[in-house]
Amino acid sequence: MRFNLCVGNNDSHAKNLSVLQAPGGQYRLAPFHDLMGTAIYPGLARNFALSIGGEMKPGAIGSEQLEAVARELGFAGRNVRAVRSALTSELLRALALVRAALSGQALAGTERTLVERLGRWINTNTQTLAKRCGWQP
Repeated sequence: MRFNLCVGNNDSHAKNLSVLQAPGGQYRLAPFHDLMGTAIYPGLARNFALSIGGEMKPGAIGSEQLEAVARELGFAGRNVRAVRSALTSELLRALALVRAALSGQALAGTERTLVERLGRWINTNTQTLAKRCGWQP
C-alpha cells in the first residue's frame, strides 16, 4: 500500500498480490507485479482503487488511514513503523540508483522525458507523503 502511494499507483488492487506457500508450509508474498505510477498519466484514475482506512483520495491518505488498515490486518504498530521508515528511505535510495543507471543509457527524447518526469514525481510524492505522515525519509 505504501509503495503504491509513493509511486502513484492508483490502480493497485488486491489481485496484484499473490501468496506463495513454501514446502514447509510457511507463506510469503510472491514478487509483486503490475506496479506502475499511474498518477502521472492524464485520464487515468485519480483515486486509489482500494479504500485505505475509509479514504480513496491519495492526497488525503495519511498516518491515521494507514494505521487503521494495519490494525484491521492485525499488524503490530512497531512492525508497521519499522517497515514504513525502511520503505521510504530505501525507495528514495533505489530511485536515485535507477535514475543514475538510466541516465547513462541512450534513451530517445520521449523516453528520457518520461524517466525524468516519473523520477521527479516519485521523489516529490514520497517526500510529501513522508512529511504528511510524520515519517523520516
